Amino acid sequence: MLRLRKILLCDFVFYFLFILIAIITLFRIFHVNTSKYSDDTKIITGRVREIRKNDTGLNVIIYGKEKVLCYFDDDYLINFNLNDLIVVHGQVEDIKKSGILNTFDYKRYLYNQKIYFIFKVSKVKVIKKNSNIFYELKKKIITKIDKSINRAYFKAFILGDTKDIKDEIVLSYRNNGISHLFAISGMHITLISTMLLKIFKRCRMSEKKRYMGVILFLIFYLFLTGVKASILRAILFFILLSINKYYYFYIKTINIFILTLGISLLYNPLYLFDVGFQFSYVISFFLLTFQDILKKTCYINNLLLVSVISFLAGLPIVVNNFYQINILGIILNLIFVPLISFIIFPLSLVTFCFPFFDKLLFFMTSFLEKMSYFFSKITFLTFIIGKLSIFLIFIYYVILIFSLFLFRKKKLWGFFLLIVLCFYFYFRVIDGQKLIMLDVDQGDCLLLISDKKIALVDTGGIKDRFGNNKSSITDNVITFLKSLGIKKIDYLFLTHGDYDHMGNSYQLVSKFDVKKVYFNNGNYNENEKKLIDILERRKISYDKFYKGEVLKLGNIELMQLNTYFSDENDNSMILYGKYCNLYFLLMADASKRVENYILSAYNLKKVDILKVGHHGSDTSSGREFLKVIKPKYALISVGLNNKFKHPSKAVIDRLNEIDSIILETRYDGTVILNLDLLVLK
Repeated sequence: MLRLRKILLCDFVFYFLFILIAIITLFRIFHVNTSKYSDDTKIITGRVREIRKNDTGLNVIIYGKEKVLCYFDDDYLINFNLNDLIVVHGQVEDIKKSGILNTFDYKRYLYNQKIYFIFKVSKVKVIKKNSNIFYELKKKIITKIDKSINRAYFKAFILGDTKDIKDEIVLSYRNNGISHLFAISGMHITLISTMLLKIFKRCRMSEKKRYMGVILFLIFYLFLTGVKASILRAILFFILLSINKYYYFYIKTINIFILTLGISLLYNPLYLFDVGFQFSYVISFFLLTFQDILKKTCYINNLLLVSVISFLAGLPIVVNNFYQINILGIILNLIFVPLISFIIFPLSLVTFCFPFFDKLLFFMTSFLEKMSYFFSKITFLTFIIGKLSIFLIFIYYVILIFSLFLFRKKKLWGFFLLIVLCFYFYFRVIDGQKLIMLDVDQGDCLLLISDKKIALVDTGGIKDRFGNNKSSITDNVITFLKSLGIKKIDYLFLTHGDYDHMGNSYQLVSKFDVKKVYFNNGNYNENEKKLIDILERRKISYDKFYKGEVLKLGNIELMQLNTYFSDENDNSMILYGKYCNLYFLLMADASKRVENYILSAYNLKKVDILKVGHHGSDTSSGREFLKVIKPKYALISVGLNNKFKHPSKAVIDRLNEIDSIILETRYDGTVILNLDLLVLK
């Protein structure tokens, strides 16, 4: 034991272990994992690990040869529970990768959980019911939670699952910089452990038995919550601290932290891509490293310092995941941390055990939501930053550590360097000339960038089966623009009033500083009138873009070619762009009739880039039209397996006849063309 203590007191041992684990982790990350099942698998046998209902059906994770996400269309198929052994019949479906850069990638998200495909179930049979007492207990806990009016917050604070909290409320927490408070972390585990230790002490248990009892409970709790990254860190850290304290190893807290990190990465190296993991470890590292600063102050000052250090430590993570920061979050944490830590979280634990507190907890969480929603409307302290490079993040953390070391000596000038760097982050500008076709499923959305000027041609927009705007597409467009650091849109061109071309505009004009909106030269339909009401309330300028009018967007010249047609698609705004000796033509949903008009009205000698009309429908892109303009690049914005069967095989054949390079969002995702490089060619 004495020799072990000497070894554990050596810092080098922990550093060496960490470097070794880091090398192993990198090797495991770059090793591409593949499924043990084949694409033509029709039957899968496995144990039920998770059951989750949603608006479109039911998702069930079963464990056979590996974890498999099974999708059920109908609830009536459900005759099983957790840990039941079942056989499912169906077919393998690939997971579509996110088509828009810097947005949530569901395929990557599942891959990080070691799930490689979705299995659509047509038939299910239970082979053996659960006989495991722990799964039976887990089922009873989940059933009890599901029956409560506080279901969403029980799942958040007890199971570490925020998916049942309303999307707009989760967004308000995120915008206010307090969403980390709803991830089970060291604060929650410390509170639970402290309560259990006091209860066990009252029961006159020995110190060893008290700690053993708490550790066993925490292991069960880890099983209950599904081994989430932040929970694993908190529980591992507590267990290792307890062992260190009980056996008097005197290991430094920072070394225990390093050991915790190493064990977590050995368990699952893909945790590195988990936002909760990143927040948990980075913020904990800074608070542990500079805890001497915190010990010298009173509670209020201490809380403020914790809030500031946590904000600064997590800033690059926030920026590279949400592409914006809210300075108000520093102050809001002073309000919400005590409210959640000392009132709502403990109250949720008490209420779970004694349900007669349900209404009180519901009142408190409703109050919490209203407060968060109110503060989220204060946007003047929210700044869009855009995605940061690894180099900039490295420089930021070097300066932050340097600044905190100086702060120990009561010197503040290091923070001046940090502020200068943050100003640089904010005032970075988009350079170059680019044409970007975003993957908005079955819709159109193109981004033009020239000399720091921004134009958006259509916004995309798709409705779900209930007739509501499909928010994931809207969120992806907004997120992508923010990831580029775009804060304002100089021109928003809406080619026509179909929802798949302008449905996302209602949200976009409220998220960005839009200078001017242009409609086509036809009559306004209901979609356009709805947007105009929003524009007038927000005092955003709008007008029609008539035939023959020309606008300058930085170094790009844009001309509207179309005249008036009674048909909504044929009345589309047709934009003809010129950059140096490069020409592009954006055909929106115009048909062959419009193409014939353009050929007769204008002398189009060449077009380098064509945004193919009407998503590649055979109603557009006539042979004569294509033979005249002979585009080198043909861009088609179209959804995968869309009900319209776009693009038409005839259109693809006609484009192949003239040797056009065809780029489709359904296969290629977001298409980015650097116009400067194309000019050089």
